[in-house]
Amino acid sequence: MVDISLGGLQAQYVSSRMFHYKPSKLSIQSEDGVVKIERIYFKIISDYRCARISGNDYLRICGLKFINLSEHQKKRINQLIQNYTWMPLKA
Repeated sequence: MVDISLGGLQAQYVSSRMFHYKPSKLSIQSEDGVVKIERIYFKIISDYRCARISGNDYLRICGLKFINLSEHQKKRINQLIQNYTWMPLKA
């Protein structure tokens, strides 16, 4: 995951082709398992390759828009952002 907000997320992945995700919902879990957000409905809004890794494999970036978040999901996403993201200090 590269970026996350209440509006959606952006993720990097390696593949020879575009991300084809049939289900329209996903779950997010922090690496330590403390924060878990389930059944987030989404829509893919972008998917593009940004660098060749090797052969036919590319580093790709996919943007997802969250749809109809519940108040509980919003709270958990905010917890994830506050506790697990890095924010640069202003100069």
